[in-house]
Amino acid sequence: MCDHFFNFCITAHSLRDWIINLQMVERQSVHDRCNQVSELAACRDIANASKHFDLKVDRKPIAKGAVVSQSSVVDVFQDSSGNYRMSEPRETIDISLVMEGHTPSRITSVHKRCHRGLEDYFRGV
Repeated sequence: MCDHFFNFCITAHSLRDWIINLQMVERQSVHDRCNQVSELAACRDIANASKHFDLKVDRKPIAKGAVVSQSSVVDVFQDSSGNYRMSEPRETIDISLVMEGHTPSRITSVHKRCHRGLEDYFRGV
C-alpha cells in the first residue's frame, strides 16, 4: 500500500511535465496552478524528495509526513440474487498524509483531490 501511494505521488507530479509538453503551456503557470491544490503540492514534495534526496531550501514543503495505521475491515459482496454476504474480518493498512496547515488526509481523499485538481486544470485550459 505504501509503495502504491509513493508511486501515485511520482505519477501525479510527472503529469505536470506531460501537460507542459503536450499543450505547449508555459511551464511556471502549470506549476503555479497545480501548487494551488495542496495535495498536488504534497505529491510534488514527495516526488522531488525521492528524486533529489532533499528539497530546495528556498521552497517550503507542504508535505510533512505520513501516518500508517492498521484497521480491521470486512468485505461486503452482493450475489446475483441480491443477497449480501460479508467476509471474515481482515487487517489492512491505512495511510494518511500529513500536510502543513491541514488535518491528516486519508490517501483516498488525497487521490480524489489530486484527480479533481487535474480535471479542473484541463477544464480551465
